[in-house]
Amino acid sequence: MSIKFYFAILRERLPYLMLVVLLLSGAGLVLAVQLPTRYSTQAVLLVEGPQIPDELAASTVQTNAREQLEVLSQRLLTRSNLIEIAREYDAIPDLDRLSPDEIVEEMEKRTLVTTSGQRDLATLMRVGFEANTARVAADVANEYVTRILSESARFRSARAEGTQDFFEQEVDRLADELEIRKARIVEFKNANADALPESLEFNLSRRNDLLETISAAERDKTILTEQRVRLISIFNTTGSIGEPPAALTPEQRQLAELEANLSAALAVYSESSPQVTLLRTRVEQLKQVVAEQTSVEVAEDPQQSILDAELAQIDGRITVIDEVQAEAREELEALEEIIDRIPRNSIALESLERDYANTEVQYNTAVERLAIAQTGERIEVLAKGERITVVENAAIPTEPTSPNRPLIAGGGVFMGFAAAAGLFLLLELLNTAIRRPKELTSGLGITPFAVLPYMQTKTERRRRNTVKVAVVILGIGIIAGGLWAVQTYYAPLDFVWRQILDRIGF
Repeated sequence: MSIKFYFAILRERLPYLMLVVLLLSGAGLVLAVQLPTRYSTQAVLLVEGPQIPDELAASTVQTNAREQLEVLSQRLLTRSNLIEIAREYDAIPDLDRLSPDEIVEEMEKRTLVTTSGQRDLATLMRVGFEANTARVAADVANEYVTRILSESARFRSARAEGTQDFFEQEVDRLADELEIRKARIVEFKNANADALPESLEFNLSRRNDLLETISAAERDKTILTEQRVRLISIFNTTGSIGEPPAALTPEQRQLAELEANLSAALAVYSESSPQVTLLRTRVEQLKQVVAEQTSVEVAEDPQQSILDAELAQIDGRITVIDEVQAEAREELEALEEIIDRIPRNSIALESLERDYANTEVQYNTAVERLAIAQTGERIEVLAKGERITVVENAAIPTEPTSPNRPLIAGGGVFMGFAAAAGLFLLLELLNTAIRRPKELTSGLGITPFAVLPYMQTKTERRRRNTVKVAVVILGIGIIAGGLWAVQTYYAPLDFVWRQILDRIGF
């Protein structure tokens, strides 16, 4: 009885359920017919290893193959590239109606970029595009390939040139720094020429010579002083110091004194010493004067004259010794100050030379790396390094890849029946009216003796059937008119369907 009851209700509501089935099936059929044909094609790229072994000459662009492909794909799918390609090849229908953001979004959906490759295996990159025509799909995919190859060459060349430019600048900078440090060393040596480390041994030897000279002069001075005292003592005791010589003129005594001074100076200084030269000149002048004299005055006291001459000679030698000692001490004092400066200058010079040596090492390293960078740049210019080659260009597809029209149509029919079944169940769950004796007994708690069904007249049945047919026709008309209005005044149905799928996540 329940099956018959529900079958009767189904027969009664069948027009409405069929309306739902027809509407959804019709929508599926319309979409299956209206959705544009899509063609998809792809090109295959391969990352090849360098043609020249790294052991002989390595490229300066050392980028992992997958990383390089990732960089290239990101640069390919930039906003400007996608908009430019879309407008150049008219890759998207109704392009003029779309904003730049919508163009980029649609191009990204239609573009396929994948990479594959594992260790010790070739690294491949697949670039594809989906378009409404086969020619546009192939053209856009090949344009992608062209831009990837161009960007790869530009990317590697730019890196190689950037590396070379860096080392060229580094070599120039270090060369200038070397010159600066060399100039500092020369300037320091010129400013401290008398107190450089290499002159320490000479200065120490010269200091010893001066100390010896001062000691010898002091001994000679002591001997002469004692000799002078002894001569005076002998003269005071005996009144004479020896046989009276011939009377001497002042010039002769001065000549004897100068000759004694000259002898004393020669014991200390060399022949080229200014003091020796001066004494020798004065001796020569006095010799000429003495030679020209025709007579000499005879001293009243020959012994006194001899003593005076001897004392004068001794005093002259002592004077020369004092002068020698004074000059030696003065030179020794200056020499001590120079020797004290040498350790400080040695530390400063070592620091300057160490900085110069470090800079020179950096310069030599930069020159060596510049040569490597120039070789690497040449490798990239000649395309002898790692490169991307086309294994297979994007061919014009002969068969469409989408949509699957039978699947869409069948899905519409299935959705229609599923929606009709769901509507039937929903109406039954929401309906609380009493329609059977069983429901009267369970709802009111009474058991009727008999039940009289409601008998409709022919006019009522005709009116009811007419309303059902009118509702079905009206529903079909409204849906058909709505689809026509959307297609005509808003956007193509395939575009609307694509937006609906995007919003629900398909």
